[in-house]
Amino acid sequence: MIKRILALVVLITVVLAGNAQATHDFSAVNDDGVTLYYKILDEAKKEVTLTIPNFTNNPYYVLTKMVIPDKVKKSDGTEYTVTDVGETFVTVDLLHNEYDNLIELILPSTLKTLMWQPFGGIKNVKNIYSACRTKGSQWNHFPVCYQQYS
Repeated sequence: MIKRILALVVLITVVLAGNAQATHDFSAVNDDGVTLYYKILDEAKKEVTLTIPNFTNNPYYVLTKMVIPDKVKKSDGTEYTVTDVGETFVTVDLLHNEYDNLIELILPSTLKTLMWQPFGGIKNVKNIYSACRTKGSQWNHFPVCYQQYS
């Protein structure tokens, strides 16, 4: 019986380890000198989402300002468009604000989607800048040009 339980534990561990995915595919330094992490959404379209490198030690928590660029390059020179921020700014612990220091966020003009309440973890933010959207945008409520939300 103990051998069967041990075998089951080993099997579950192997399956979970095999299904584990990296939280990011590559990183790039933005114009402010901050390393940001990205996960490839669509290799054919060269689209990525902003992500965090790991959930236990998020390097973004210490930032006061974050500029998310429109385009990023992998170390091999391949250029990608940032089309999503995923769950990067959603707080894990609802009782604590992990993004206490972040007061300014500049989003890329290339965003295509935002999840519901995408900035729930940055309660102290003073300014969020979003870009213009053209006719046919998924965001028909967005302003005509760069907008400051305070």
